[in-house]
Amino acid sequence: MQNSKGGESVKIRAIKRYVDRYSKKIIEEGTELDVAEERAKELIRQQVAERVVKASHKADQAEAEG
Repeated sequence: MQNSKGGESVKIRAIKRYVDRYSKKIIEEGTELDVAEERAKELIRQQVAERVVKASHKADQAEAEG
């Protein structure tokens, strides 16, 4: 999936309420957003979001580890 800037898009979930510096909107805990890979890394580093992993992807990971 690609975002509007042509980069890869990543789904994230807010783990705490924060004000997004680009959209100037309040993002509530639990909100899921599609953002660019670099923005996702920034929000995860700031500890306000986590990457959303699809259920089928989780099963694939568990199978690979097990």
